[in-house]
Amino acid sequence: MADGKGFSGATLRAALTGMVLLAGSGATAAPSDPLGPPQRPTAFAAHVQEGLLLARAATGAHAAVWFDQIGDLSQRALWARAYAADGSPRGAAFEVDPGRQGLQRSPRLATDGQGRFLVTWIDDSGLVGRRFADDGAPMGDRFSISTFATGLIDDYDLAMAPDGRFAVLTQRPLTQSGAIPLGLFGFLLELRPCSLTVQRFDADGSRRGLAIPVATRLDSSLDLPLGIPTTLPPSLITRRQTSSVDLGIAADGGFVVTWSDYAQAGIAPGYYGNGPDYAPLKAEILARRYGAAGFARGALIRVDTISGLPGPGVRRWDSAPVIAAGASGDFLVAWKRPDERLMARRYDAGGAALAAAAEVAAGAITAPAEIDASLAADGRGIVTWTQRVPPGPSYLNSKILVRMLNPDASPAGAILFADNADPSAGESDPQVASDAQGNFVLGWQGLRQTGPAQYEATVWLRRFSGL
Repeated sequence: MADGKGFSGATLRAALTGMVLLAGSGATAAPSDPLGPPQRPTAFAAHVQEGLLLARAATGAHAAVWFDQIGDLSQRALWARAYAADGSPRGAAFEVDPGRQGLQRSPRLATDGQGRFLVTWIDDSGLVGRRFADDGAPMGDRFSISTFATGLIDDYDLAMAPDGRFAVLTQRPLTQSGAIPLGLFGFLLELRPCSLTVQRFDADGSRRGLAIPVATRLDSSLDLPLGIPTTLPPSLITRRQTSSVDLGIAADGGFVVTWSDYAQAGIAPGYYGNGPDYAPLKAEILARRYGAAGFARGALIRVDTISGLPGPGVRRWDSAPVIAAGASGDFLVAWKRPDERLMARRYDAGGAALAAAAEVAAGAITAPAEIDASLAADGRGIVTWTQRVPPGPSYLNSKILVRMLNPDASPAGAILFADNADPSAGESDPQVASDAQGNFVLGWQGLRQTGPAQYEATVWLRRFSGL
C-alpha cells in the first residue's frame, strides 16, 4: 500500500480497520494520524447533503459549507458551520442566505488568517457573497460580486489573503449567447471566445480597481460527418477548450491562476454521436502569477504539456487542476494527466519549479478527476483524490485517499484513507484544508444504498494531526 500501486478490497478493509483502531487506542498521535472518527456537520434526517467545501485558517479555525435538500430542488439551500481549531463546533449549523433568490449553485468558500470566512455562490441575481465571523455570525448582508449583465459565467474560483482581502477568478464567454454555430449539410463548427479575468476586493467586500485580464481563448468544436448525413455516418469530432480554473492568493495580496487548455479529436458513431472518449492532441496545465497591484509577474508558466497522438489507453483530457498557495507566494499545483496519473509540482515565490512534476500515486486514477490540495507553512503539501477500490463502475466503490508531499512535491509516507466508518459506502468530492502547522481536515460526500434504487447522501469531516 505504501507505494500506491493498486488496492485490493482486502487491502482497503485492512487499512480502514487499522485506522479505526489507531484513532481509538489513546496513543499519542503521530504525523498524519486521524484525530478521532469522522463527524457530520449536521444530522438532519432524510435530507440529501452534497457539495461540501472546506477552508481553514492558519490558526486552525475552519468552516464547512454544503448543500442541504429535502424534497425538490426548490428546497435546496446552502448551509454552513464554523469550527474551532480543536474541531469543536462554534454554534449550530445555519443557512447561509435564508432569503435566497432562486436556485443556489456553484458555491465557493475561503477564510482569512483568523478564521473569518466568505461564502460565494450563483443565484438568479448573479454571483454574490456573504461574510461571516470565525464563530459563524454574519458580518453584514449578502453583496453582489458580478451580475449577469456583465456576461455569463462558465466557471469561477475564490481565494482570500490572511488580512481578508480576496480575489475572484471568472471564466466567461465573450458572446452573450455562448457558442457561435456555423453549419451546413451536417457540418457543424462552433466558435466560443472566452476570457479569464480576476477581480480584487478589499476585506469589506468593496471592489479594488478594475478586473484584470488573465487570458483570452477561442474555444472551438467541429463535427464533420464522414458520409451522407441522412445515413447517420460516423463523425470526426475535434475540440479545443479552456476549462477548470483555480486561484490561489498570498499574504501580500498577490495571486496565481491555473487552468487547463487542450485540443482533442476522435471518431463518434452516428450523426453528431456522443461517442467514446476523445484523444488529446495537445494538453497543457498553465499558470500565471500576479502582484498585489494586479500586474503580471514573469512569463506564462507551463506546468505540464503533452503533445502528439497518445498511446493506447489514454482517455480524454480531464485534468481539473487545483492550486494551493502559501503565504509567501509559493504554490503547489496538482492535476490528472490524460493517462490518468495523478501529478503534483511545486513552485517557489518567484515562479521557479522546485523539481520536475512528481507522481502522487502510481497507476491510473480510476475515478473522475476529483482532486484537492493544501499547502503547509513549511512547504509540505497534501493532496486528496477519489479512487475506485477495487476499480469498477459504481460510485459505491469509490474511496477518498490522501497523501502528504515533501516540499519538492515528491510523496512522503503512505497513502491514507479518509474512511467514513462504513466500507460499503461510496465516497466522493474530496476536500482538504490545513493550518500553519500542517494539521488538516478532510471532507467528502458519502453515498450509501438504503434500498433498490434508493441512496442516502451525507457529508463528512475528519481531522488529522500535523505533517
